[in-house]
Amino acid sequence: MNEKRKRSVNPKNLLRLIRLLFSFYPRLLPFILFLVIVNAVLGSLPAVFQQNVIAVLEQAWSGGWDWETTRPQVLHFVFILGGIYIFNLAISLLYNQLLAVFTQGSLDKFRTMMFEHMESLPIRYFDTHK
Repeated sequence: MNEKRKRSVNPKNLLRLIRLLFSFYPRLLPFILFLVIVNAVLGSLPAVFQQNVIAVLEQAWSGGWDWETTRPQVLHFVFILGGIYIFNLAISLLYNQLLAVFTQGSLDKFRTMMFEHMESLPIRYFDTHK
């Protein structure tokens, strides 16, 4: 019976991989990480604006409902929220496109490195290993 080996991630190999990826794209990878963080922060902002709109509506409701005085405050928050959503969408599109370039380029460089290493191996290595 073959028992399946438990595979765990070796921290040294993970650090080696990260260093290698940074060597492939020393400027692009930090920029992508920055855009991901900005996208996450912008994704959490709508909850704050929803709370502000609810607070304005509660104030208007408790003080006597008057839509004409409440509308400018609500529309102000709605326009800011719409701008945040549009900006968040643009950042999301940008980092997804850059991430596609990064992954395809990294895979190409990994394949090239592996092929160059395989060319340096002797023929008998391929005869004795699957």
